Amino acid sequence: MAAPSPSAEPVVQHSLLKQLTFWLIAIPLLILAALTIGAATGLSGRFVTLVGLYPVAAALSLSVLSVAVLHLWTLRPGWERFPLAFALAAGWWLGYRAADAWAFRQEQAREVDAASGLLVEDFVVSGAQNPMDLVDLGLQADTGAPGLRGALLAQWRGGYVIQRAPGGFCRVLPTSTPVSALLAGLEIAFVMLMVARSLAHLRQEPVCARCGAFLRRQGVGHADSAEIAALLEEWQQASARPPRVVTQGVALVYRETCPHGHSVEPGWSIVRLRRMKWTPSVPGPIARRAPTTAVTPLHTTETNT
Repeated sequence: MAAPSPSAEPVVQHSLLKQLTFWLIAIPLLILAALTIGAATGLSGRFVTLVGLYPVAAALSLSVLSVAVLHLWTLRPGWERFPLAFALAAGWWLGYRAADAWAFRQEQAREVDAASGLLVEDFVVSGAQNPMDLVDLGLQADTGAPGLRGALLAQWRGGYVIQRAPGGFCRVLPTSTPVSALLAGLEIAFVMLMVARSLAHLRQEPVCARCGAFLRRQGVGHADSAEIAALLEEWQQASARPPRVVTQGVALVYRETCPHGHSVEPGWSIVRLRRMKWTPSVPGPIARRAPTTAVTPLHTTETNT
């Protein structure tokens, strides 16, 4: 007697405990990671900066990290990917700006210390005990706030850094407060949309119909247009077979199995490759045959090969 088909089983719903542990453990760790990435990029920006460089780096790193964590928890995010992506983007931006302001304040203190012989009168008049005290007094006089807050305000009012290179070279775009806020919003929105887009792709990844775990994918070869057409025809009429090996093709064929052993027969996916030329086709899934114990209908998402 044939074993029951895993694809015929209902997907197991995630338990409340699993969801609670995700929101109470994984989300704070992700936000902490976003702050850490922001601090690292902020410190790096004091040496080398190019407009758009660190938002792109943050978007890529946070996308990979968030997808990896949700994959570990076997969760497929829906609408909640947007607040999650916003929290990560805002956390990165806060870490980036805070680290940049901290490094700016430290640099000012080192410059004061190097010129302390010329600033004896300033120390006496102000009552500052060390270079950092004198820097904070200067920040308070300039922005109305000492310490890190004053450094943040000074950086905010100083304009948007377009380029910075070793040796003290820095190119700044003077901006008003509304323009600075707009640029900050654009940075956060860019990182947020990139992370949300990656989480949306994760939601489209195939899962086991029996346990809900993400299927384990193994690339088995390339396929050209003729081979894709042959595979689609055979998948509709008989059991699935791996593709004939070709060195180049327009798509990759993946073998899919449940990591917990629920797939009696493997599933197959044809995914179109990204082609570095003008073409009417787009990268993404062409067709997929779910893991089953018997022949099942072919779920085709794109038929133009």
